[in-house]
Amino acid sequence: MEALSNYDNIILYGAGGGFDIYGGLPLYWQLKDAGKNVLLANFSFTDDLHTYVDTTMVKITENLATTKKNTDYFPELWLSRFIKQPVYAVRLHSPEQIIASFAELISQLQGTTILVLVDAGHDIVLFGDEIQRGTPFEDTTSVVVAKQLSDELKIGVMIACISAPTELMDFEKFIYQYPEIQGPYLPKMADVKYIERLEELLDTTDKNYRSIPSEALLAGLKLAKGQLELKVQTELTWRLCQRAIANDWTPDDFPLASIQAAIYYFIDFNLLINKSQYYQRVLEHYEKTRSISWSMGFE
Repeated sequence: MEALSNYDNIILYGAGGGFDIYGGLPLYWQLKDAGKNVLLANFSFTDDLHTYVDTTMVKITENLATTKKNTDYFPELWLSRFIKQPVYAVRLHSPEQIIASFAELISQLQGTTILVLVDAGHDIVLFGDEIQRGTPFEDTTSVVVAKQLSDELKIGVMIACISAPTELMDFEKFIYQYPEIQGPYLPKMADVKYIERLEELLDTTDKNYRSIPSEALLAGLKLAKGQLELKVQTELTWRLCQRAIANDWTPDDFPLASIQAAIYYFIDFNLLINKSQYYQRVLEHYEKTRSISWSMGFE
């Protein structure tokens, strides 16, 4: 967290898509309160983005109208309306196109800039020997994009994993295999209004689309503030039950309430690249083909 204070501009980027950017909101509110220029962007799963503008990066504003295809699922628009600030939705394009869009955005900023890849989970941290891999394609694309931006524009890059225990991967291995994790950092939610704000935002989402990592983050923050009793877990179960019913889940499938879900694990981007056989292979493949294959390193 202290490293971010050295930059004039912080771009929080939901690296894995979906609701990942929601995991960056505790950081967003704290950095904004500290007077930082903070931009929000997200690798978007929202359908029909091409109808708004024929570019890779769409600047979503609170007054944007929906279409028939995305009225049920548009996290970037819901977030923009809630915070009354633009949110940049990145379409599922090639790394080259995404790099160009970010480069254009960064060129408009004054001062130093850092790109923070926010992952709700931890499948962005891959070494190539994992048995369970989560859903890393979008995360891998984001890492390739960030590496090129770092090399070409000399901007800072950092990874921030939040709600890590909710990932369909081995959380204990994540902690063990990456001892260089910086932190961990529990957001200093000095004012309960931040927790209430996050809960209000999540409640704008239809129960069939609510994000499990975001709900786990909310529960973890409440535990940290003493608003939720660890032994009871009633509120987390109640909220996740609404989401889980749509998937025919059972209570055994729920991530349990844990303060660990509210902890940011900050990871040195270049250190991860240098240590990861998986990313070394992906980047080599990208240099040769200008495309990526997330399965490389698992073959």
